[in-house]
Amino acid sequence: MEIRVDVERMGFVDWQTLDFSLNEGLKEISESSFQKLKQSLIEKGFIQPLFVWESKNKIFCLDGRYRKLTLENLIQDGVTVPEALPAVFIKCKNRKDAQEKVLLYSSIYAKVTDEGLYKFSFDGGLDFERFKNIVELPNFSMSFYEKGYICDNHNSEQVQNETKTPEGVTPTKKDKEQSVQHGDIAGRQFIVMFHAKDFEEFIKRMDAVLLESNLQTYADGLQYLLSLHESIKRDVVNG
Repeated sequence: MEIRVDVERMGFVDWQTLDFSLNEGLKEISESSFQKLKQSLIEKGFIQPLFVWESKNKIFCLDGRYRKLTLENLIQDGVTVPEALPAVFIKCKNRKDAQEKVLLYSSIYAKVTDEGLYKFSFDGGLDFERFKNIVELPNFSMSFYEKGYICDNHNSEQVQNETKTPEGVTPTKKDKEQSVQHGDIAGRQFIVMFHAKDFEEFIKRMDAVLLESNLQTYADGLQYLLSLHESIKRDVVNG
């Protein structure tokens, strides 16, 4: 068995004359998603080629219907849009084969997770306020992510700053317990500071510290964090 390559060539096409009948009625778009798509084209430009099938002197588009509608809307707003856009010409046996490929281009096999997006954004230094208005991730609640990972993380930084021990001062056992009680109340904020794998390792290390220090209040705080962690994971799984 050998994987065949069904890409014929790359080129530029007059996007306004393409036939979009292959994917008509397949998908719908909300007003908020349409505005995100529109803003993404304004900010980032046309960065993904169209996928097309040429048959009997006609060029059918296998995807990009809503990009076409958005570009038309931008023209009405006075935005200059190129007459020709990049396209990848795909081999199709017939119309049925072309429609099957339409479904393939509409398929999303991998899922973005809250923890994954948080780590990806943090490592890349991405600004959430900037990309939240142009990104639309399937089966992903941006509002839930913002509330649980962005707002809470900001609050946790405030907690850390408020409870930070002054330089040169050694905290007493009472100070530590009070700090943990504060952390217990803000337990969810601590969760967002660790993606799943690191969080589990963090718990193991803190358990060792608890055995040495015998801080029961701290232990209660960690148990609370664990229950919240499991609760949030269940919420994500159940959608």
